[in-house]
Amino acid sequence: MPPKWPINKGYEPGSFTKELNTLFSESALADEWKNYRLKGTQINFVDSAGNPTLLGNSVTEEGFVQTSSCITCHARATINIQGTSGLQFPGSKPDNQSYNGAPNPKWFDGLKQTDFVYPLPKRFPK
Repeated sequence: MPPKWPINKGYEPGSFTKELNTLFSESALADEWKNYRLKGTQINFVDSAGNPTLLGNSVTEEGFVQTSSCITCHARATINIQGTSGLQFPGSKPDNQSYNGAPNPKWFDGLKQTDFVYPLPKRFPK
């Protein structure tokens, strides 16, 4: 599906095939997952020339979608020694844009990565 403009306005509801409905049912996924639409996947932080790969969601990342990188952002998912999130969210850079490219080891000083998953501190509190 092409990018949605204007940004932050959502997408039209989609329809599901019989096979997809069966998959949802057999997987016992909660109904809210039927609202999710995967718009792309990212497997590398940088391309073969060393340039950051970019991928963003124009609905949820309004204002910094042009610098967004799913993989870099999720690599920054961390917890601190107290077991709470150590993450600085995208858009928290001084220029209000997103971090992208290969992770900087300094981002993780005193923090533990949570395997690209943000909600671990909330799901498994101390």
